[in-house]
Amino acid sequence: CSSHVEGVEIMNDKKTQCKQIVDYIRNKGYITSFEAYQNLKVTQLAARITDLESRGFVFAKPRMKAGGCRQPVTHYSIVKSGVEV
Repeated sequence: CSSHVEGVEIMNDKKTQCKQIVDYIRNKGYITSFEAYQNLKVTQLAARITDLESRGFVFAKPRMKAGGCRQPVTHYSIVKSGVEV
């Protein structure tokens, strides 16, 4: 029984994270995994993007150099909105 309650809390947390991510992208235009962690405390941005895609959102995912990073970083932006979270 407690695992059910815990599962509900996890789902609510995911929903909250998804909403924060959508709001952030709408304000700034894009989000990177570093920004998601630094500003929203989201540690699994790609998983939340997948959750949003299952709700009909479509994302552009260009990989660009950012800051002092050697490797390109994925910049997620909304191409098409899905079911609001």
